[in-house]
Amino acid sequence: MGALFYILNQLTSNTIIQGIDPKLQVFNQVTSAIKIQYPIRKLVDFQDIYVNYFGKNPNFSWLKKDLKAEKFALLNSDGFICQSLEFNSAIKEYGIKVKQPRIFFPIYTDKNSHQKPVCRNYNDIWKIVYVGNITKSSDNPQKGIGQFQSLIKEFAEQKIEFHIYPSPTVSSSTLLEYTELSKNNPYFILHHSIDQSSLANEISQYTFAIVPFFKESSTESEVKYKYANTLKIFNYIEAGLPILVSEDLGFQSALITRYNLGFKINAASVRNLHAHLKKDHYEFLLEHYSQNREILSLQSNIQRLIHFYDQFGFNRSK
Repeated sequence: MGALFYILNQLTSNTIIQGIDPKLQVFNQVTSAIKIQYPIRKLVDFQDIYVNYFGKNPNFSWLKKDLKAEKFALLNSDGFICQSLEFNSAIKEYGIKVKQPRIFFPIYTDKNSHQKPVCRNYNDIWKIVYVGNITKSSDNPQKGIGQFQSLIKEFAEQKIEFHIYPSPTVSSSTLLEYTELSKNNPYFILHHSIDQSSLANEISQYTFAIVPFFKESSTESEVKYKYANTLKIFNYIEAGLPILVSEDLGFQSALITRYNLGFKINAASVRNLHAHLKKDHYEFLLEHYSQNREILSLQSNIQRLIHFYDQFGFNRSK
């Protein structure tokens, strides 16, 4: 850290320092320690906003330090990149008035990673994939949504294969529980974590991708469900997969249905997916998939971000 401070304190021109959550504690520490007199712009890139999970006073400890760092960053930064629609709800919850420039700029997809959408035989066994965090059956729901034990059982009863690629941060004890489940269930396959650079190609082999987070099984706030965004949505789009997304996830489900990239589902429809998803809609969606996802690529949107950086770094007065 000392070497970083030394380098930053040698800067002699306009500089943008960008912090990306969830490392805001480091960002705050670094930017507070800079002592140079030259113009510095502090920019925060928010993907996941913590206060929107359980409010300002969660009844557990792991989140409290993050909330303190998040509020400090909101109060002391010169601008914001918002990857979701959570920002306005967060500043309202904190009681902060923000006048600094900001841009709504989701993660988007990389066209170089786009896989060709393939229309699978609808009468074959469906293969559904999930990528991301998973949790143990014994975990407190406040530790995060991701308890898929009942979903694994429901898919097996429908003779639907369920493939999970866990996040690399999932604990060994959690992986052990899901490994044991897979031993006695031919319709559940637990894979190893896979690098982002290879993910789209790897998961493009499946019939559907899924974001199965339902409000009835979570203690997270309505705001988080309504406005949150997630990287996995764009991983799935890169893979060319029709996405089954919970209708409780307001922004995510609206995004997917607006561009005809998947289907809304609810907890009840998951229990009888074959009746809920129609073959003609599936085939129509895949026929137009490549065209529809173009608007959600980084290459189609990058000029907006470049313009924001130009305005933010060089034309904005202190």
